Amino acid sequence: MKISIPSNILVAVSSFVDIKDERKYLRGIYIVVKAHGYMDIVATNGGVLGKFSCPCDVSNFKAIIPLDVISFIKKHKGNVELELDGDVVNVTAGTSSAKFTCIDGVYPDYTRVLPKTVTDRPANYDVDWLNLIVKANKALGAKNASHVQICQNGSSAGKFTLHNSINLEEYYFEGCIMPMVWM
Repeated sequence: MKISIPSNILVAVSSFVDIKDERKYLRGIYIVVKAHGYMDIVATNGGVLGKFSCPCDVSNFKAIIPLDVISFIKKHKGNVELELDGDVVNVTAGTSSAKFTCIDGVYPDYTRVLPKTVTDRPANYDVDWLNLIVKANKALGAKNASHVQICQNGSSAGKFTLHNSINLEEYYFEGCIMPMVWM
């Protein structure tokens, strides 16, 4: 099973990974091809989650990719080939290639935390988490944060979308951010 992904998408999604998290399955990027022909690329630190979706011709691809892959492809411009062979992912970026072991674990059901609706009730967000959203947007090629839309949702998770130079008819970058809770 081989898929091709623009390197900047993987770098953008990796912005949401917490490398210090005790849960090793959250220290990577989850890539899954859904039954409806769409691929989701997801990462979260537990407080903010980013998800990139795009159409995909491949079926039966599901893996948690370690951040070492991002370090390997970070400087590469263009598409990166990922080929899954059991628990090993073969990565090809231009003329360079390497093998990485996928992270063993079950990724949480990220679809249940993404808000279906928003209330537009005000909320306060951690500025470091907001900066992760801006960092992801810059990895996609944005010059500033003007293409970030955050829909507040009171004490529930807020929803954000990144509108960039991506064709939004086929590609979609969204996520959620948890509000700060005052004690």
